[in-house]
Amino acid sequence: MMREIKPELMIFTGDTMPDGYKHQIRSFARMVWGDSYLESLNPPFENPAHQSLHFVIGEGQALYSAARVNRTTIEHRGQHYVVYGLGGVMTYPAFRKMGFGSWIVRTATEHIYQQDDADMAVLWTETHNIPFYERLGWELT
Repeated sequence: MMREIKPELMIFTGDTMPDGYKHQIRSFARMVWGDSYLESLNPPFENPAHQSLHFVIGEGQALYSAARVNRTTIEHRGQHYVVYGLGGVMTYPAFRKMGFGSWIVRTATEHIYQQDDADMAVLWTETHNIPFYERLGWELT
């Protein structure tokens, strides 16, 4: 008989995230997005200039799914804009098709929508993932 899964959604800054979750996120990135490790085997966990929040679904020390929301300011033609970005969305293969990816993206997206200072939001993804994000309210422009 399969045990009951009891996930919890947590939100961390890079400083407050437990090292075990950081390690699992880095391991996933090495397996799936290995190109980020071609220049350095130990790249920074996050860019401090992006004021990141990390959304994590896990149980105990086991990471199921994660996403990162970055906040930064850009300048374009003399104007400054506050930009939020959703990235680093991942769900370990054993936990896919259980709704964790949708849960993490919905929660992170709601966080972005609640920010009064947001001028725009950007999502980084691969083309084959576009329908998934469109179902969760993101638009391709």
